[in-house]
Amino acid sequence: MSQSAFSYAGPPSICNGLSSDALPLFNRLQSEHSPKYIIYTINPTTKIISVLKSSPTRDYAAFLSDLPEKECRFGVYSFGDDQNSTIFVTWVPEGADAKDRELFGKCAVELWREMLGLKPTGRVEVREKSALAEEVVRKRVGL
Repeated sequence: MSQSAFSYAGPPSICNGLSSDALPLFNRLQSEHSPKYIIYTINPTTKIISVLKSSPTRDYAAFLSDLPEKECRFGVYSFGDDQNSTIFVTWVPEGADAKDRELFGKCAVELWREMLGLKPTGRVEVREKSALAEEVVRKRVGL
């Protein structure tokens, strides 16, 4: 996969951009409503954010199961067929390596800024799955 640099114009980053499919897949989720969710990771060597998995099925339980207990991830999940029903999750569980939690935390803002159309209330950073209970997330983001 090739990579693209961030268009983010802030201070230098420790992230080295996105894989070539990362934003196009997100844009498809927003415009065509498929896939229904995407899981992203960061390659520990290259520091490039890439797609780990996407799903054509709107299944929140499956989305949650794709967030491992001891590894950080980014996730985008669409609760419905409009842009205001999409959430961006930075999953940084307590059981993950401290360096990974720091890396994902720093890269989250840059990735989120690239994902045009997400409302600010749709961005959540969580350390425990209980904070991602569907009713909790829906209430938090106003769905």
